[in-house]
Amino acid sequence: MEVYRSFIFRLVRNYLVGSLAAVFVVGTVVMVSTLQIPNVEYVRLILIVFISLLFMLVAEGIAFRVQLRPIRQFFAGEHHERAELSQMYEVIHHFPGRTIYRIMGPHLLGFSLPAAGLTLWMLAVGWLDFPTNYVAVAAACAMLIAIMHALIEYFLTVRAIRPLLMEARRRGKQQYGTEPSLGGRVLVSIQRKFQLSTALIGLFPLCLFFLATFIRLQYMDQEFAKEYILWGIIVVVLGAGFALVGSWLLIRDVRDPVAELTKEMNRIQEGDLGRRAPDLYADEFSALISGFNMMINRLEMRQERNRQLL
Repeated sequence: MEVYRSFIFRLVRNYLVGSLAAVFVVGTVVMVSTLQIPNVEYVRLILIVFISLLFMLVAEGIAFRVQLRPIRQFFAGEHHERAELSQMYEVIHHFPGRTIYRIMGPHLLGFSLPAAGLTLWMLAVGWLDFPTNYVAVAAACAMLIAIMHALIEYFLTVRAIRPLLMEARRRGKQQYGTEPSLGGRVLVSIQRKFQLSTALIGLFPLCLFFLATFIRLQYMDQEFAKEYILWGIIVVVLGAGFALVGSWLLIRDVRDPVAELTKEMNRIQEGDLGRRAPDLYADEFSALISGFNMMINRLEMRQERNRQLL
């Protein structure tokens, strides 16, 4: 259970840091720097943030316990069936993806729904004084922040689960002499991860700037603010196009050497040691392919030595 406790500690630490950065640093700073309202209304908005944060923690805490239950039950025991080890090995690999659902579900809705409801109520009773369409803009900003939080949380969780995977493999080796493995199955493709990540990283600041500037312009010139919407949408669409093209070019640069190595490994499994993977790259893939070719040379030397001994 020591490995499991260390895993929980890392998850909670990553979550608190991510939530603090997303809700308080990004959300609060954007809110304070964008809105021009009296100080008493700022205090009421910050109160809304704290109350909504409590709802969010309760909702996400329930989802967190549900997602962790099978992993907790597995590591609470010592002896496991072979099928259970293989199944849990895959469940652990799926956990980072479930983190995204938790952030975009209980995390986002647990915060946004109470915040929107309290804000609309305060606007109705006169405790806040700004247009109600700002609530929709704030909801869009919350969606953007949650998406980036989910992205960061995903990659942090990918690293956090590695000790659990090592422990599951150790138990399989100890109890059955074989370590559980995915057997080459791809649960999340590199292409999907790179495309989504790079596109979101490129679009997040652009969309956030568009929404914040729209609010600021309302205080300066409302007519220009209406014209700004069309212009801003055009810029965001162009930015999205550049982000998607850039992510496609980046993933192609990573996918090609991986596909080449996979092709060569399949050829080696069939017993063909006559060719070498072409070293066409100037980055870390060059060292990887060079090591791969060196491994083939060693296999070929061993095969020749075995032939001579026979």
